[in-house]
Amino acid sequence: MISRKYFMRKREYRKNPRTPEHIKAPELQYCPKCGGKAKEVRGDGNYSVICTVKTCRHSAGRFTTREEAIAAWNREAKTC
Repeated sequence: MISRKYFMRKREYRKNPRTPEHIKAPELQYCPKCGGKAKEVRGDGNYSVICTVKTCRHSAGRFTTREEAIAAWNREAKTC
């Protein structure tokens, strides 16, 4: 049987998530080539941001940190 304490902790977590504001990623800009939405991808210890449109799949490159990848994508999106 699950205790009431378990549900209280779960509810409290939903109200107050443990992710601080400074860890949340900045908003991703739209793709500079096609205008589609972008998403973050992580693989093999690298981070990248790619376009979600199947015919485009534009990428800003691979980076060691998530913040670098997002910054590069947004920088490229602003120049176009």
